[in-house]
Amino acid sequence: MINTKAGYPEKQHHGITPEYFNYLNEAEFKITTDLTASILYNKHPVTILMGSVIPISTSELFKMEEQFAFNGEAKSLGQKRDFDFLKIIAARYLRAPYQWGGKSPFGIDCSGFTQMVFRMGGFSLLRDTSDQYKQGKPVGSLADSQPGDLLFFKSDTSKVTHVGIKWDHERLIHASGEVRIDYVNSEGILHVEQKVYTHQLVGIRRVLMNS
Repeated sequence: MINTKAGYPEKQHHGITPEYFNYLNEAEFKITTDLTASILYNKHPVTILMGSVIPISTSELFKMEEQFAFNGEAKSLGQKRDFDFLKIIAARYLRAPYQWGGKSPFGIDCSGFTQMVFRMGGFSLLRDTSDQYKQGKPVGSLADSQPGDLLFFKSDTSKVTHVGIKWDHERLIHASGEVRIDYVNSEGILHVEQKVYTHQLVGIRRVLMNS
């Protein structure tokens, strides 16, 4: 539910029909891969963030009589790419501050980070860590894992609460305080600066089946 007491959210949102919602989910759009880019909408520039979805060849999201132009880097939303591409995208989030519920370079949480990186690579991940843990193919051990695999962790509970992406044979990239690269082994995540284990490894899933 949108809270309209502040007097402005209703000017930023409007309802759409179920048919149009299904169309948006099935249409072949582009997704931006620049940290920031711009669109020209009704003759006014609008800044958009990495991971924004835009029309690929038509302006059906916009009124046809209004001007629409995109200036930036983008790829087809459904085009699947390999880990080399995902690694470039993930690196663009480095130092982005942690924000629970966030999905942008200006504030992002762990599952939002993995979801957005994989989305730009052409793969669909669910929003929450516990749901992502059910996706892809299970990997038996860290020794069997490959760069691009999703690594799942717990902290002081038995519940899966954290996720990151394996970066290379001994490190992962994840959002914890900020998007950062730390060491990982069978015990869990070793914080680079603090030299302490912050999360315990509980499972590995492979979404990039060609990795």
